[in-house]
Amino acid sequence: MKKICLYNIDKVLSDALSAKYNIIPLTSSEVVDTVLIDWVPDTHDADNAKQLIFQLSVIKKHIKNNKVKIIVFDRYLTISSDECKWFKKNGVILLEPALNYRKDFDYLPAWIKTKTSRDISLEIPTKKYDIVFNGSPSDNMSDFEKYMLTYCKESTGDDDVVYSLPTNPTKTSEYGDSGLLQATFDYKDAKFALLLDTPKHYRIGYIHPDLPKILEADCIPLIPCENKYYGSMSNIVNDYLSILMYTSTYDKLYYGYVLDVYDYIDTFYPEMFVENVAKTLERYID
Repeated sequence: MKKICLYNIDKVLSDALSAKYNIIPLTSSEVVDTVLIDWVPDTHDADNAKQLIFQLSVIKKHIKNNKVKIIVFDRYLTISSDECKWFKKNGVILLEPALNYRKDFDYLPAWIKTKTSRDISLEIPTKKYDIVFNGSPSDNMSDFEKYMLTYCKESTGDDDVVYSLPTNPTKTSEYGDSGLLQATFDYKDAKFALLLDTPKHYRIGYIHPDLPKILEADCIPLIPCENKYYGSMSNIVNDYLSILMYTSTYDKLYYGYVLDVYDYIDTFYPEMFVENVAKTLERYID
């Protein structure tokens, strides 16, 4: 059984890989065959700095041994061109969750834990927010206003709709007047999450990296129609009216909406399920 070290890899993938490989702690002095890293981006804070230092130490420790495979998954597409050149020079295998982006990276989707009808509660959960968006309106303001701002202006209900990161003061005031507020949130407190992204990310076949967390929290993702690569997902929205259709029927159709997400992934994007991601990684590890 081959030995692998994991850094910043969640329990979902770790459990799937442990069925075939011996997972060795990073602190062990034992020689391993492969090191798998879910790349930690630089967020410029103290806790993050410690993670970056440790991440670098892991790479430096194992890169000296050319018999050890190092696999880096760039979940947030933050590895720079200079870093990429250095990695390739040293034989590091690079993976990313974008279908059509960098030539030195192979495609690997962000993994999702499989759920069946038995894993989804029939009880409708109580949620604080109707719709959330994790990001700044400034990154794609036209689509943000097309969907979220128009929804708040046109909806007659007492909706709780929030976004997580700030925009300019003028827009913040305009949004606030329409009931669209900036706030921190947890996906477990949200009925729906709108997976807005940048035009560039739409073009390269990249879906918002929070999708696994959204699903794990039993929050329902809404996919903008602009993201053509993922047009076969369930819960595609093309304007505020389609969002309103989902929010107004949530209490009656919650179970079906959640189940549909997994059924559509199983039919059109099965490579996203963690068992299939583990099988893909086997080609690099073995």
